[in-house]
Amino acid sequence: MSIVQRAARPGERAMPGRGGDTAAGLPLSLAIRATPESTREAVAAVRGILARSGAAPGLLFRVELVLAEVLNNICEHAYGGGAGRVWLKARTEGDALCVTVSDRGLPMPGGDMPDGALPDMDVPCEFQPEGGFGWYLIHSQVDSLDYCRRDGENILGLRFTPRSGA
Repeated sequence: MSIVQRAARPGERAMPGRGGDTAAGLPLSLAIRATPESTREAVAAVRGILARSGAAPGLLFRVELVLAEVLNNICEHAYGGGAGRVWLKARTEGDALCVTVSDRGLPMPGGDMPDGALPDMDVPCEFQPEGGFGWYLIHSQVDSLDYCRRDGENILGLRFTPRSGA
C-alpha cells in the first residue's frame, strides 16, 4: 500500500475538527492491491488519518464500515479474488468527506450498482440469506453515492456528511 499526500489546492479544506490543516492528512490518495490484507491496512490508514483530523466517532465508524465493504467487494467480485489494483482518494468539500474508489476489474452486473434493498427476510430460518447486506449497508451510511464505468475503470463516488448525534 502506498499513501501519497499532497498539499491542499486553493479552495480545498482539510477535514473539519482539531487543527484543520492538510498536515492532518487530507486530501489523500492511496494505491493498494485488491487483497483482504491490503483492505484492512487501507481502512485502518484512512481511519487513522481521519481520527487525527478530528473527525467525529460516528463519521469514523461510517467511513470504516463503507470502505471495508466496498474494498472487499472489489477484491471478491471485480477481481474475482485475483490480484488487481485499487485507487482511493479522499478530500473535503465544506463539511463533507468525498471519497472516490476506482479499479480496473469487472464492471458491476448490468452496468449499475445494486440498489441497496435488503434481501427477503420473511422466510424460514433455514432459508435466511447469508449475504446480500453489503449494498444496503453502503447505501444507508453514505449521503450520496455515484457509480460509472469509464475507459475500463469502475469509479465509485461516496459522500459523507456529519450527522447529528454521531
